[in-house]
Amino acid sequence: APKLDLVGAAAGGAFVNSRSADSYIQRTESGVVMVAMLGLQRATPGLRWTQLLNAYGSGVAKAVAKGPACVSPMSAPYDPISTWSSNPDLLGVPRIGQAIAGNALGQRAPKAPTYLYISAHDQLISPSGQRLLATTYCSGGTRVDFYRDPNRYPVSDHLAAAIAGFIPRAL
Repeated sequence: APKLDLVGAAAGGAFVNSRSADSYIQRTESGVVMVAMLGLQRATPGLRWTQLLNAYGSGVAKAVAKGPACVSPMSAPYDPISTWSSNPDLLGVPRIGQAIAGNALGQRAPKAPTYLYISAHDQLISPSGQRLLATTYCSGGTRVDFYRDPNRYPVSDHLAAAIAGFIPRAL
């Protein structure tokens, strides 16, 4: 959005596209994948993500789309995405992979100062991926504040770290 005059940005535990992260999320937090793919389908004419789904995958897509709030569908326990289609590698379909790659973080350095946060105990997002993103943005000229939170919160997970660590520091 080049017309927006951003004075700063903050991202905590942002997904950095990598095969290891893809593999982990596909097996354990598949609701996140469905939410992302439905958003990408809305933004990418011709993606036709839902046409690749079987009856079960279509049911998951409908449940996620009707979710009562933005977080609950993502954290809902769904089966691995390999059960959503007869295609064993849905994210490897060329048009899908190209759309994901085209929207991946790190392709362009933000112009606004950026704060990146990651919990050392995040079960979803790789701290090394966040460090690489910070390095990429810095080399592109962005002023980056990168914080790797060493704290282990009562529930060491992505959401607990966001509430207890990222949000207070970002504000």
